[in-house]
Amino acid sequence: MRFIQRASQKYDIENDQFISMVVDGRIGEFKHFLTSYEEQWKLEIDELIFRLESGDIVDKTKLSDVSHQASRFHGLYKRERGELKFIKDLRLSNKKEICPYCGSPGCGTLDHYYPKAQFPQFSVIADNLVPCCYRCNKIKGEYFPINKYDRVINPYFDEFSKKFIFQIEFFDVAGVLFFKLLPHFKLLPVEKEIVKSHIRRMKIKDFHTESVLSTFENERDLVGSMLKEGLGEDVVKRVLKNAVDEGFASGRTYDWSLIVKESIASIGTNFELIKKIKMA
Repeated sequence: MRFIQRASQKYDIENDQFISMVVDGRIGEFKHFLTSYEEQWKLEIDELIFRLESGDIVDKTKLSDVSHQASRFHGLYKRERGELKFIKDLRLSNKKEICPYCGSPGCGTLDHYYPKAQFPQFSVIADNLVPCCYRCNKIKGEYFPINKYDRVINPYFDEFSKKFIFQIEFFDVAGVLFFKLLPHFKLLPVEKEIVKSHIRRMKIKDFHTESVLSTFENERDLVGSMLKEGLGEDVVKRVLKNAVDEGFASGRTYDWSLIVKESIASIGTNFELIKKIKMA
């Protein structure tokens, strides 16, 4: 929902150099293991980045089995010192930011896009660490997709998330307002499949139902007032679209009030529903 700068770019991390520093900073048995694994580790990280950039997923069966060292890799993630201090800064510097997964305020934790339980070798890779809210981190958990369409949006790499990715269709059943949360009609087919998966996996509709409905009611009253004042439908829609364009220009594609405005202005049935309600 919110496209963000890659952590590797933010902290100027070059993965090969970073891995060498991690290996050099260890001692004992773990260092012995990492020394023998170092070159293969770098290749696997290259594969990770390639798949992230291409919107594909890593074939887990082609990675080294490092499960016997999982606890030590996880320990690296908790260390947050030396070459790993960026992890703490990444988490703390995003505490007041909007969650890129759901659009809610506050990113108190980091999500391992490739779960660390299944991919311990990616536990401390910068571009695998996504600032997010506690709710999204818990819901996503250890989920890993079976294919490139059945995944959640990656806010570092899915550039289509710079645009509005949702649209909302509202409808009335016996006086009760409901809505469908759908991929935006302007998205490409593959992007729509990813957004569908994201909505389902991250329970986006469930979490935002109250705010979406209350926002629609506010916009309904505003639109109704403009129509009552004698403004034409095209003029009213242009007012809504101007507000949407202004928000888009400032990067607020995650703002649910703008998503609702855009849905009213661009989906004819939504506008007709408002007219029907206001005339009732």
